[in-house]
Amino acid sequence: MANELKYIGLDTQSGLTLTAEIYAEDGTIEGSAIAATEVGSTAIYVADMPAVAAATYAIRFFNGSPVVGTG
Repeated sequence: MANELKYIGLDTQSGLTLTAEIYAEDGTIEGSAIAATEVGSTAIYVADMPAVAAATYAIRFFNGSPVVGTG
């Protein structure tokens, strides 16, 4: 599968450079930051979920240092 991670932004959020970080239930970061790619100029960003053990994870999307979304 591909593009499992999605951030749907406001129209004004087109053209951002987003990265995603995956967090385990205990709050530790799983792996390194993942680049998210914008679909056209839609402010919709997608990225592939890395290979991690089956569990519950949280995600944060960053535009530089500010967090723009969580899930």
